Parts: sequence; structure tokens; C-alpha cells
Amino acid sequence: MQVASCTFQRHANDSPQTLRDGTFHFYHTKNDINVFKTSTQVSGEPSIVRGEGVCENLKAHDFMKVYLGVNTEMDPTVKRNDIVHEWSDDEGHWKLNYFVMGIGPMVADRDFIRVYRIIENPEQNELVYTSTSVDQDSCPETNIHSFLPSNFKFHSGAVRGNDMFTTLRLSQCANGDLRMSYAHQSNPNGWVPLSIVNAAILTVPQALCKTAKALRATLKHLRVDDEL
Repeated sequence: MQVASCTFQRHANDSPQTLRDGTFHFYHTKNDINVFKTSTQVSGEPSIVRGEGVCENLKAHDFMKVYLGVNTEMDPTVKRNDIVHEWSDDEGHWKLNYFVMGIGPMVADRDFIRVYRIIENPEQNELVYTSTSVDQDSCPETNIHSFLPSNFKFHSGAVRGNDMFTTLRLSQCANGDLRMSYAHQSNPNGWVPLSIVNAAILTVPQALCKTAKALRATLKHLRVDDEL
């Protein structure tokens, strides 16, 4: 399954440099997560959003395990989070994920077929998760449906969304704290106006807070000046 040659690529939008070079501007701090959005955007495309935070005395692998296992108990908007296939190749170990989330009253649920992998970088004490959608629209040369179980059923009535990319970089600090950097761009498709999409996407980095809460971890206030 040649996912990498199809749509998967590393994104640099979670690098520290992009917080300083004008790529992003600060939007607000909520629940001790600093949220940034792109200063400019490609016409017709949703904004890219960044979330930055620090958890006290927490291991990267513990955080990643809970983040990947997000469910309705952690986040009421999550309706399904299924690993439907996994494999390994020269570029690492991959998982095919079917994810469904609710948007709100009078709006259809969104589902995503996405692939992700996790790369461990011992030299930098980092754990990096990256995902992207791989359905027939984004990856026409690969028959994604052939990798789904024969009894697989899609979520009824859902509109197929596009996870353009998500990157979660977890950096272990010398004092045991965990630095979290989250970058995300997605398009829910359907009739939702771009202005509403850009407003809604600013809430996505709260996944960091929800994961920390599930782990009963303490988030530290991170001054914006310390990042810029």
C-alpha cells in the first residue's frame, strides 16, 4: 500500500521556527493551551491551527497512548475511533483509522479514513505522530476499500471529511515535563461555510487538554513570549 507516495508527507508547521517567522499569529490561550493560526491562507482552504502546551511530569508514550485511544467518554463529539488495518514497510509502521465525530445540531456527522504513523526520535527525546486522509478522492490510485474488513460498515449518514494533516510532536524535557506541539488542517466538506470551518478548527487543539485531563495530568501555563 503506497500511502507515502500518494498523499502522506511530513509537515513542518509544528516546528518552533514557524512561531517566529510570521507563519502563525497568536489567537488565544484556553485551558493553558496556547492557540495559533496561520497569518495567511491559500484561497478556499481552511486555516492551519497550532496548539502548544506543557504537562508536568508526564511521559510521551503515556500521553500518546491515551491521545490515540480517544473515545466518547473523553470527548462526547467522538462517535467512532477504529483501527481497521495496519502494516509495516520501509518507512515505518502504519495504521488505517476510521474516525467519526459529531459536528452539532442539524449538521451531519463527519467521518474520516486516515492513515497515521508514529516516529520516535531518541536523539531529540521526541515522539511524533502524523496523519492524513487516504480515501478515494485523496488517493485515487490506491483502493482503500480493499483494506477494510469484509464486515466493515461505515457510519450511517456521515459526510466524508478530509484530514489534510495532523501532527503531534511530544518532546520530553530534562525536568520530566512534556512539551506538546500540535498542528492541524482539515476540511469537513459538505455545505459548511469556510468562515465557520475556520472558527471551529480553533477548538481542535483542545485535544491536548482533554488528553491531559484523562491522564489527570497538570498543565503548566506557557507564556506566549517563551515561544516567540
